[in-house]
Amino acid sequence: MIPESLFDLELELPEEAAFWLPSADPKDEGDGLGYFDSTWSIRDIATGWAFDVLRTELGLARLVDEAARDRREFEMLASAVECPDAENVDRIEFGHLCEELMDEITSDVPPGLGGLELGVAGLVHALTAYGCVPAASCRGHVYDLPRRPWSDRPVVYFASEREGAERLVPLVRVSGCGFNFDPDRPRLILIEAPSITEMMRLAEKILIATPSGLSADQRLQLSDSRNGPRDPDQLALW
Repeated sequence: MIPESLFDLELELPEEAAFWLPSADPKDEGDGLGYFDSTWSIRDIATGWAFDVLRTELGLARLVDEAARDRREFEMLASAVECPDAENVDRIEFGHLCEELMDEITSDVPPGLGGLELGVAGLVHALTAYGCVPAASCRGHVYDLPRRPWSDRPVVYFASEREGAERLVPLVRVSGCGFNFDPDRPRLILIEAPSITEMMRLAEKILIATPSGLSADQRLQLSDSRNGPRDPDQLALW
């Protein structure tokens, strides 16, 4: 299962939204766009590269969705696929994982998410291919108190010119996502969603809407990644 948060979605761009794009010179960003910790600049991403990230992400999310029975197991498995390690086999406290997922969480090869979290990596790269500049992202976390997550829902912060942001509005709506405004970071727009499912759906729609778009074969590959083997009992992301 993929965890969901219940809240009211805002389907319009925030009235306070600033429309701009930061300088292409990373030195001009100083401590980072939006002053987030542990972030790095992601720019000039081709649609094909973003497609590869999303295709990988959809496949991994499907495996985690099938294996996780509750929020705690999802958190554990998502973290394991984001940071694969042979020792993960000893950290996972439950034994109902398929061989494909076990291979992923114990691999010595990074998962192809660009160092980002499962469920938001594809959207970050899709926004970049679309002409926006991402600042930070989080898939949303569930922790035991007193530890508090940075966000309890999936979120991506980004900068955009007005025209690009306005073109995103119908895509955000139809994907089941929404906008929000953070007064602590007034120059950024943020997209949020009840779960990573909607964020990945939005990423796919954005890639289709980029100038180069996605070919019929690429769309089929994304469908295969999120649907898995042609098995009537196989769960699909959507």
